[in-house]
Amino acid sequence: MNVDALSLRELVSAAGAGRLSRGVVASHCVSLGVQTPDVQREIAAAVAAAGVAIVTLPQTNLFLQARGVTCSPARGLTAIRALLDAGVVLAAGADNVRDPFNPLGRCDPLETAALLVLAGHLTPQEAWEAVSSGARRAMGLPAVALEPDAPAEILAVRGRSLAEAITRASEERIVVHAGRCVSRTVVTGGVMPVIGAAIDR
Repeated sequence: MNVDALSLRELVSAAGAGRLSRGVVASHCVSLGVQTPDVQREIAAAVAAAGVAIVTLPQTNLFLQARGVTCSPARGLTAIRALLDAGVVLAAGADNVRDPFNPLGRCDPLETAALLVLAGHLTPQEAWEAVSSGARRAMGLPAVALEPDAPAEILAVRGRSLAEAITRASEERIVVHAGRCVSRTVVTGGVMPVIGAAIDR
């Protein structure tokens, strides 16, 4: 993580000057997270004014950033709070799935939301909005709500509250896309095989 590698300024300048004709999205932006609070606020305000959306990717950034730093390592995330306070469209996801950059990565929005709560200090509601409505806004998709005439794009997960759903991240899920159930996962009980070897004491 290089504190001087702040190329987000150039991207914002290009977007604000109209040199980029379509919606602009920047990912990672970890160097913003190690700037001073004043610099974070300044750039976050410029990002919001230019209409640039930011995608934070906590799984990979937590794994890669500050590697080898043994004293007070940076968390490796972008300046999430400063961006939200400035009104920037904040999305979140996972961009490395079991590859050399993240051997344990998986595309689970509930895990991403949990990491944003734990490492980014967001509320469960803020974290869920980043992986759901924020992600849709960054992609230029219409907002979704559980009301008549809204796009039928739904992820149903077991849980008595949003916080519990994120905490449990149950594998029992129903996915509705374009008004049609495209996936349903049911978890059943049973005996799980044990992988390993017995130790003779």
